[in-house]
Amino acid sequence: MSQVKEQVEPRALALHKSAIVIDTGIGALPFSYQKEGGVTATHVTVYDRSSDTIEGTIANITRYLNNVYAHPEDLAIVMTADDIRACKKEGKVGFFFGFSGMGCIGYNLNWIEIFSRIGVKSMSFTYNESNQFGCGAGDRNDTGLTYLGRRAIHEMNRVGVVVDLYHMRDRTAQQVLETSSSPVIFSHSNCRALADHLRNASDSLMRAVAEQGGVMCISVYAPLLDDGTGPFPTIETIVNHIDHAVSVIGIDHVGIGTDSPVMDDTNWLMYTLQHRDAIPSRFFKEPYYGKWQYHRAAGFRTVADLPKITEALIKRGYSDHDILRILGTNRLRIYEQVWGKYHYVKA
Repeated sequence: MSQVKEQVEPRALALHKSAIVIDTGIGALPFSYQKEGGVTATHVTVYDRSSDTIEGTIANITRYLNNVYAHPEDLAIVMTADDIRACKKEGKVGFFFGFSGMGCIGYNLNWIEIFSRIGVKSMSFTYNESNQFGCGAGDRNDTGLTYLGRRAIHEMNRVGVVVDLYHMRDRTAQQVLETSSSPVIFSHSNCRALADHLRNASDSLMRAVAEQGGVMCISVYAPLLDDGTGPFPTIETIVNHIDHAVSVIGIDHVGIGTDSPVMDDTNWLMYTLQHRDAIPSRFFKEPYYGKWQYHRAAGFRTVADLPKITEALIKRGYSDHDILRILGTNRLRIYEQVWGKYHYVKA
């Protein structure tokens, strides 16, 4: 945390250093930012539309495995809640794999168990677009969960994979909740009551997640924080969303999922152009247009800045115990419950 030491008060640094910090946003190589930000475990996306195929997804997984082999003193793959606790004890960054959409598996649900065995512990059906499982957040006509989608949820429940609601339309997400026997999460989303964005969650949907024991993870992704009227989002805006979520669903059901992959200006420009319907108009004007620094809230450049959120929560009056829950233990509870359900058949 050397880069933030001079910017964050000692009490906040000490509390953050003591915490199990779980980031359910999109972690990515290199992991130096996670190390700097005190992250204990992070979700890394190994399938999205750019992977496209089973082969591409396995290649992504292999890339992370190779990094563990090269840096075993710093990195680990986590498959259980106890693995996360071990990472905290040993000072390592643990990672588990996730899917942003499940298009790569086609109609063969056997892939869910196979991927879960090699560390894919969280899956979302869609990435804005609809597919064979349900409707993505970007589609205007929400036809809901499909028959294949219901079967996939049953399989994910059976093999201990967390069902993730982000990038889904509301009706689809609600039907996922009605189908799943395990708690589900929003791994990186924000509150629609504060920023009316198609990827944000309504109060009623957040309540349904909490009633099932799940967790709503607040993101630093600026388009999901931008209400279109005020100043550019800041760390205070992030905490506003945390405050709102806590007021609606309670402290036991709120976490953080940064959604802060490493990009450059060119990548960000192409993303905004390709997802124009999901990007607020502010981001197509100067000085924001095509500038990667505006991907996330001002003051939060990388996950190395996570202690700044801890400090902001202290200033808002949150107790140390509540901050520890937001930073990690709420998610750890979900992983203990979901990942621990399944005992793999030994050959």
